[in-house]
Amino acid sequence: MTCTKETSCPSPSQVAKAFDVTTAASTGIIDRLEHRGHVERKAHATDRRRTEVHLTSSGLRELDEQIQPLVDALAVLDQDLSVEDRAAIESFLRRAIAAFDHMSGADGQVAAAD
Repeated sequence: MTCTKETSCPSPSQVAKAFDVTTAASTGIIDRLEHRGHVERKAHATDRRRTEVHLTSSGLRELDEQIQPLVDALAVLDQDLSVEDRAAIESFLRRAIAAFDHMSGADGQVAAAD
């Protein structure tokens, strides 16, 4: 979850939904991240009843440090792939994302319960 000039930052309840945890659990997570200086709670720009969670420069650095080893490992794996392998993997990942979006309703469709 990120925020840009076009989108607002997530609220604590949106963080809870994104990580599939309770709002109480997301509050605890946000509290710990805030205590470490990785996020800040700020009032929404137009709705003062709402609170947004903003990633700080410290949080961004921590995220980069945690993610970089994975990026490096994937780059090594990528070097050994043929064009055909990359195409097959990309096709699979695109279909997996579409299936996830469908099941979560992110594609605007409500998935039928079986």
